[in-house]
Amino acid sequence: VNKMAAAAKKDELAVTKKDEALDEEVEQFITTAVENAFNAEKEMTKKAAAIRKDLEAEYEGFWHVSIGKSFASTFNYKSPNFIQLRRTYDGYSIQIYQCGEQ
Repeated sequence: VNKMAAAAKKDELAVTKKDEALDEEVEQFITTAVENAFNAEKEMTKKAAAIRKDLEAEYEGFWHVSIGKSFASTFNYKSPNFIQLRRTYDGYSIQIYQCGEQ
């Protein structure tokens, strides 16, 4: 097995749910912010805070970020800004949504 391919697969992010109208540019920004936070921070709360900080610096409004291996939630969000990702390597889910205007 190619080591580069194995390393790439190790950290793969998969979109598990999203608002169908989520802009592709926003989705790419979120994916990059998640990857950067997981590479830079060790604690989950710091990862979530880094993702939120990046989103609020780039896009107006308040953003909410949840990270965990098992959780459930019910919430309202500002359409179309909702996405849920899953890290295939370690099983963490990342749920991100915009929850209002600043």
